Amino acid sequence: KNIFLAMDSDPAGLAAMSRINGEFLKINIIPKFIDFSPAKDPDEFLNQFGRLELKKRMEEAPSFIEYQLNRLVGEQVPQKTDQKLDLLQQAFEIVAPLKTHLLAIEKIIQLAKSLGLKSHEDDVVNEYKNFLSNAKQENYQRTSPPKVTEFPEDSPPPKLETGPVDTIEIPKVEKLILETFLTHPECVQQKQISEILDKLQHFEVKRIVQWVREIYLEIDENDYPLFLKEKNQEALPEAIKAVMASALFNYQATKLDDRVSEKMMGDLLVGLEIHQLKQEKALLIQKQKAARTDEEGLEILGLIQAVEKKLLAYKN
Repeated sequence: KNIFLAMDSDPAGLAAMSRINGEFLKINIIPKFIDFSPAKDPDEFLNQFGRLELKKRMEEAPSFIEYQLNRLVGEQVPQKTDQKLDLLQQAFEIVAPLKTHLLAIEKIIQLAKSLGLKSHEDDVVNEYKNFLSNAKQENYQRTSPPKVTEFPEDSPPPKLETGPVDTIEIPKVEKLILETFLTHPECVQQKQISEILDKLQHFEVKRIVQWVREIYLEIDENDYPLFLKEKNQEALPEAIKAVMASALFNYQATKLDDRVSEKMMGDLLVGLEIHQLKQEKALLIQKQKAARTDEEGLEILGLIQAVEKKLLAYKN
């Protein structure tokens, strides 16, 4: 039961260790993690630092779960509650293979406290159990690959929902962006990628696009479908899994021409900006309806007209 995960330090190595760790957790074995940084692999580490340093790192090795959770939170805890809840949901995914094992419960409670969440421990545990229940149901559901082909310029105003990310509907334009990056991962090399990531609002969409960006240059292109298939086995929202299944179905090894890829990214960025302007307009309309005075209503109307002017500029 003394298992050490000690693969290369690149994204592909970390992804492999994550998969292996999950399999061990299912049988209640907690692997430890050997960090080879600043070396890139075991060979380079031994040549630079020697076996005594390796022995020391083995003795001080944290569990891979601890490494994942520490890496998840990073050095600075976010200030916004929704960001903290997003991190907690990711932590649920990390410990989920342990199900309701005491270690899993302890880790999520500990993380919730470190994030500064004011929820009671019982509420955190119940939320985790709901997550496990939903993940179990998703594993029994079969999805058919949808075709996402229409550019959502005339989509209706978005539903202004709040609540857990899993329950929030993914905007059409973000589904289209997700499927594009999953089907044509070479698009992550285009200059618009950072701006698109900044504007994505659905947490899971942003996380998957970031994942594609991280692994694409680190793996053999022939292995990409395998990585995508394994990623789709994780506990993800059903809408995300459906888009991933569609991308896997439509994926072809032939790359897009660079000019075509750049043009596609530009169009998607415009679609994202239009969607966000429509969201802004919908919020302003709600505020105008709730305005307490005529002056306040007129001020908000001016803001609505400014947004409409921006939307009109895109149409022209």
